[in-house]
Amino acid sequence: MREYETVFILHPDIDEAGIEREVEAVRKTIEEGRGEVTGVYKWGRRKLAYSIEKVNEGFYTLIRFRAEADTIRELDRRYNIDEAVLRHLTVHSSGEPTPPDHRPRERRGERRGERRGGRGRSEGRFTDHDEEGDEEGEERMLEDEGAARDDR
Repeated sequence: MREYETVFILHPDIDEAGIEREVEAVRKTIEEGRGEVTGVYKWGRRKLAYSIEKVNEGFYTLIRFRAEADTIRELDRRYNIDEAVLRHLTVHSSGEPTPPDHRPRERRGERRGERRGGRGRSEGRFTDHDEEGDEEGEERMLEDEGAARDDR
């Protein structure tokens, strides 16, 4: 048996009892396939990154389990027929799950002033002492710019 985790997003109109029924149905599918559920993590109602069927939020749930490959196929089939499931993903897992809100800020790329892709105004060209007006740093910068022009 291998260890997996599955995340599924339920329609936001489902009440708490309906959410419990959906979680129990997934648990039952896993256990019928001779699998073992090791953890259920309800992340709650969250805003979606993009609209799905004109819905802007959903109820996220992550379930960690051990099972055979046949169980994964059955679980996928079950998700596809269930209209309450907006999206789902099942992957082979390793390590402990981390809820989305608890990831370090650096990993999310949310530092102020951070630019993605390419070189920004101060990325990759200057060191800290260059900004202080170091003459050697200015000379190196001019040499780098000249070399860049020669490469063209």
